[in-house]
Amino acid sequence: MLQHARFISTLSVIMLLVGATLSPAADTEEPKKADEKTEKKEETKSPAQFKKISVNEAVRDLVLEAKKKMRELQVWPRQTSDYAVKTNTMIESEEVLKALGRRLDRLGVMDGYVKWQLLSYQPSLVDASPRELEAIVRFFPQLMPRPNPTAAQMRIFKAAEQRALPQYKDKIRAEISEYELAVANIANMNKPAMEYRDKIIFELPEDNGLRLQVKLMDAQDRFVAGDMSFEHAIGGVIRDARSMKTDKEKLPPSVRAKLLQQIEKLKGSPNPMIEHVNLMNSGEVNLIKIGGIFKHKQYEQLKAYLEGRDPD
Repeated sequence: MLQHARFISTLSVIMLLVGATLSPAADTEEPKKADEKTEKKEETKSPAQFKKISVNEAVRDLVLEAKKKMRELQVWPRQTSDYAVKTNTMIESEEVLKALGRRLDRLGVMDGYVKWQLLSYQPSLVDASPRELEAIVRFFPQLMPRPNPTAAQMRIFKAAEQRALPQYKDKIRAEISEYELAVANIANMNKPAMEYRDKIIFELPEDNGLRLQVKLMDAQDRFVAGDMSFEHAIGGVIRDARSMKTDKEKLPPSVRAKLLQQIEKLKGSPNPMIEHVNLMNSGEVNLIKIGGIFKHKQYEQLKAYLEGRDPD
């Protein structure tokens, strides 16, 4: 938590350096001209056909629908960010940006679901001020931690790890299935928050290493939560660092130094995380653990790129 607070403090300084100069995340192509028949079929709604609502109205509605669906089926009511389209409503971009920069529900995953749906109003991060960007990153929705096996499950897993217990294979298999279901349920709870984070990060500017720093912070959050998507997140950090290894404008020396300090703190973990519980035919259990956010090779690669060189 302390490392996270220090990281955010560094980001706030970088936000002010960046200014409100966001550029599109991807090259835009000239739209293809549709033929006359296609144009007739595609009817777009004018702003007058959408009902204008406040962001608080949308938040209340989204929280209510989510709670109702969760009580009934334990799933999120929407599988894509489509609230604005499905409700034929509109909210001013500035109002949405302000909402993204504060906590919208005390439960992190609910906060993530609501913010993910608010992105369907297509708020323009290009228009966000440095302070608004700082707030949006500061109030990234928190992730629900991956559950550990229960004490009873760990006793049987540990016993079967030390010696084969073929007579208890059915019992062990059932306990593994129960544990994997609990892990899958938490991953589903975190999905909207993850997709929201991905979308915001994609649209952040690279100037002064801003996007890279937020990507590293996000990867750290995912690892601490025990979500296996941290591997993909770390891969993105390494690719970005490689593309900027000699670019002193996008990645100034002062930012490189801070990132190098950060990865030194993150390279090990005192509490290895269980990734998989494998049951062998013999009745022996193999606990696959992850000891840190970086594999050694990943750490060496990232360190080299931040130092402006290729890995040895």
